[in-house]
Amino acid sequence: MDFRLRKHETISAGCQRVACEEIAAVLQDLHACAVCEDPAKPIHDARKHLKKLRALVRFVRPVIGDEAWLRETGTFRRAARRLAIARDAEVCVRTIEDLCHEAPEGLLAPLDQARAFFSEILAHHRNPAHRTLDAIGGSLVDAAASVREWEFAAGCEKTIRKGLDRIYRRARKARSKAEETPSTECLHKWRQRTKEFWALMRLFREIGGKQFGRLEKDAKELGELLGTDHDLGVLKDSLYRDREAAGIDESAFPEIERLIEERRSNLQRKAWKLGSECYREKPRRFVERFVECWEDWHKG
Repeated sequence: MDFRLRKHETISAGCQRVACEEIAAVLQDLHACAVCEDPAKPIHDARKHLKKLRALVRFVRPVIGDEAWLRETGTFRRAARRLAIARDAEVCVRTIEDLCHEAPEGLLAPLDQARAFFSEILAHHRNPAHRTLDAIGGSLVDAAASVREWEFAAGCEKTIRKGLDRIYRRARKARSKAEETPSTECLHKWRQRTKEFWALMRLFREIGGKQFGRLEKDAKELGELLGTDHDLGVLKDSLYRDREAAGIDESAFPEIERLIEERRSNLQRKAWKLGSECYREKPRRFVERFVECWEDWHKG
């Protein structure tokens, strides 16, 4: 399984094949959660596949229609939400472990206490995939059948133009909004749009060319920067909400908060610089250039 289109493969056949492969991967990860010692990795992998699926469905939305888009997106969103509690706990554990590498010695004890608290939550929800599988496993199987019935109302070139233009414009708009209002919510929205754009660049990564190869790499790095920033925001909010339950001393919380904000500031500074490179081209010109490269590659 690989999230990419093959040479001489039509857009419709390629997108249907990739979507079915990703659905199968989600089901496999959900099964793995029920039997493995540490559910964090299969939960993380399942959510990654679901994000790529949602990006793919958004790409083909202009040609498969809103009804199919709403149906498939709803299934994938419900699956992701059922894994969110365990995912947030896993994020907090991992983010605390990363913070410990740069935290002053006086904060190591309260951070370790917080890590233990979130580890217990993760252990308690170690089998959310079991419940998810029971609740919507059939829906995921139905989604795969539905994907095979997608009817593309346009040719390959029109599909690329419409889908790529929509996703690229949304990502640029989200960046501008985050620059105007750098709130956690706006930065997270920019991250979501960037992950969609990266998924699309990955889908078409075989078209070649240094510029598009570099763009895929930069979009991936940008998504990771914004993802780490969001994880720190989740940790900060979780610590504030659960600080009493976690047994964190009130005097330690402001110092932990300062450490988190310093880390976020550095990440956001890198993200602004990289984001200006990723989205510097106007949408119309970017789409035209991309379609030209795809046609040359597709025709061989």
